[in-house]
Amino acid sequence: MILPPLLKPGDTIGICAPARSFRLEDAFPAVRSLEENGFKVVMGRNIGRTYHQWSAPDKDRAAEIQDFIFHSDIKAIFSARGGYGAVRIIDQIDFSPLKKHPKWFVGFSDITVLLCHVWTQYHLPSLHAPMLINFRENTNESIQSVINQLTTGRGMLRGTSGLPGSTRGRLVGGNLSVLYSLVGSPSFPDMAEKILVLEDVDEYLYHIDRMLYGLSRAGVFERLAGLVLGSFTKIKDNSIPFGLNIKELFLHHFGPRKIPVAFDANIGHHEDQRSFIHGADAELVVDSSGNWHMSWQLI
Repeated sequence: MILPPLLKPGDTIGICAPARSFRLEDAFPAVRSLEENGFKVVMGRNIGRTYHQWSAPDKDRAAEIQDFIFHSDIKAIFSARGGYGAVRIIDQIDFSPLKKHPKWFVGFSDITVLLCHVWTQYHLPSLHAPMLINFRENTNESIQSVINQLTTGRGMLRGTSGLPGSTRGRLVGGNLSVLYSLVGSPSFPDMAEKILVLEDVDEYLYHIDRMLYGLSRAGVFERLAGLVLGSFTKIKDNSIPFGLNIKELFLHHFGPRKIPVAFDANIGHHEDQRSFIHGADAELVVDSSGNWHMSWQLI
């Protein structure tokens, strides 16, 4: 394990744009919020740029993150937004300096690539959390969950629907579609004895089913300790209905595995989403009525 130092007032946060383009003016609400919490903010060179659907060419987006990795004063690297693009640059970045000078990576959705890569290659925890583009619409509680976990290394979630059981393990995962695209790569995390967290947006029900079958047939879930399901928003169906909703679909895949499953976690593509520390040590408990709680800490 390489533990990134907890943030404290006066620390510097770097803002990068590793995927889609991001307008400079859209950064202002998030920058103001971070500065009000006592942090300094450095904007990356690609904020405000546009190159096709990305912020900049691949080499420039990789160089932006590389500069922040080398910059000793920067303690956390926030992603401005997701979309698509992180996988195009992941192999162009030298993450090895993080072994001596670990930093927080912060983001979700497409940024699942970065979170999984630094965990798999360096056992470096990171923060699955709202990005700058989300700060302008997310609740104060959502934004505060980012600050709280970066400064305390602890977090907790509760819910009222799940499959009973209790387990302990490291938290891994993020966006299901992005995670599925990493199978077989050096960025895909080992799921043995882990608590897997999943969320997604704008997917077809049949494709979620196909991804879960693909992961299952690859043996990914064989020694999984537990499952936490966040929001699956803007989910689509075909003209001939798939026949199962999200909850029923996951029950089909994970009910027979006899592991604790937590439904409706406040994680994902919605305004009140909460953060979790990817790689943190976590305990998940689901009682016989389906009520559940999960707590984690950076150790």
